[in-house]
Amino acid sequence: MTHDNSFIAASVLSARWGLHPESIRRLIRAGRLPAVRFGRRLRIGLEAVQAYESSQRVITNNSAHDLAK
Repeated sequence: MTHDNSFIAASVLSARWGLHPESIRRLIRAGRLPAVRFGRRLRIGLEAVQAYESSQRVITNNSAHDLAK
């Protein structure tokens, strides 16, 4: 069985951005962040995440850690 790593869960994205998962779901409902459903699970494409990060002033937890060095 192969896993497609081109999608992430809202909970993973919320940790990456330091936001509450509901904030991610609000962005999706507002149409500002495209997502798809796999059954009952909501997933966000990595390309959409990268495009959103490029268009916004988003500091991910990883980049915040890099800035602290």
